[in-house]
Amino acid sequence: MDNSNNPIFTAVSSSVRQVSLLLRCIGFSPKAEVQITTDGLRFSVEESRAVQGLAFLERSLFSSYTFNAASDTATSSPNETTSSPSFQINLIALLETLQIFGLSDATHSSSRNPNGGFTSPYAHNAFNTPALAATGGTCRMSYPYLGAPLSITISEAGVTTTCNLNTYESSTDAGFDVDESIPLQRDALTLKIIMRSTWLYDAITELASTNPTMLILTASGHTTPLFALEGAGGPFGDSVVDFQPEPSRTPKSGLSSNETGKDEQARAPWVSETFTVLPGSGTRGTIRQRYKFAHIQKAARAMDLASKVCIRCDSQGVMSLQFMIELSRDGIGVGPARDAERLNGGGAGGAAAARVSFVDFRFVPLVDEEDDEDGSDKENESFCVDMNGSTASGQ
Repeated sequence: MDNSNNPIFTAVSSSVRQVSLLLRCIGFSPKAEVQITTDGLRFSVEESRAVQGLAFLERSLFSSYTFNAASDTATSSPNETTSSPSFQINLIALLETLQIFGLSDATHSSSRNPNGGFTSPYAHNAFNTPALAATGGTCRMSYPYLGAPLSITISEAGVTTTCNLNTYESSTDAGFDVDESIPLQRDALTLKIIMRSTWLYDAITELASTNPTMLILTASGHTTPLFALEGAGGPFGDSVVDFQPEPSRTPKSGLSSNETGKDEQARAPWVSETFTVLPGSGTRGTIRQRYKFAHIQKAARAMDLASKVCIRCDSQGVMSLQFMIELSRDGIGVGPARDAERLNGGGAGGAAAARVSFVDFRFVPLVDEEDDEDGSDKENESFCVDMNGSTASGQ
């Protein structure tokens, strides 16, 4: 069964920092489901079937990427997701391996911040560890055959380290994508908002000061508040962040075509690039969903690093936060501040050199009496199609 001459998967990355950065965004669980596809690697972690983190390492992040689908299955269609091998891996061990040469901030381990992770560990300084270790170095990943360890070889400055990480049988059914654990019904969306991630990050940070137990999301296409986040159940009372409507009375292109065109209906939160609330999605077209605040905090690292976020809710209340993270040539994440700096004063070709990756979080709502929480999972779409299509017009 050893296919070492023709391994299932091999890939080489010239920037370990990029890979480590993306995987640390979902590092709230010790084990991750990994799926190898022709387009890249899908990593999925979850907790109590209530929150799920998804990171997709596109093949464009690697200088070399080889996937031999025929090595692990008898089917002759390598593009089919059913022929994509999947396995479990210890995510903490993987992250420690990737930072073996100090590619991550030494003051932060791979375990999550007990305070919610709202202090960014990615402050960019010419003398900090990530900046000194970001140049040079390569990472080679290899998965020879089904059940074999995942081999990771990291080389830098003439020093080479090889780690073989044990893999475990996947807990998902054969043929299923790893991102189907908490399905988002894209054909039954009730809310879609695209905004800069820093606005959401600041709002969650503000709400966290009262130590709430619940996050209540309210959105409406015609009544105020158009979009509000409330932290409830904390020992210091409740707090609300209300995203005010834009001052202009001109309708925004992102509004739902079903709206009637009244002044109040034509307005959207001024921080949003796209704002769509489908009528009939709640009482008088108003959406109100409750989520566990501690679950939302698990997305704080991605929230801090991302340039934009796409907030979506479906008819069952499942919420998706899809973050667009920009990666520069040296592998350091470009957050909102550095993104603006690059656009304003970056050299020629700087924008073209940046790469875009996506990290997705999904949250199951807290159950109301009238809610019928039954998770029908009939959904299999490409990971970042919505954000790709929307951000092109948003810029």
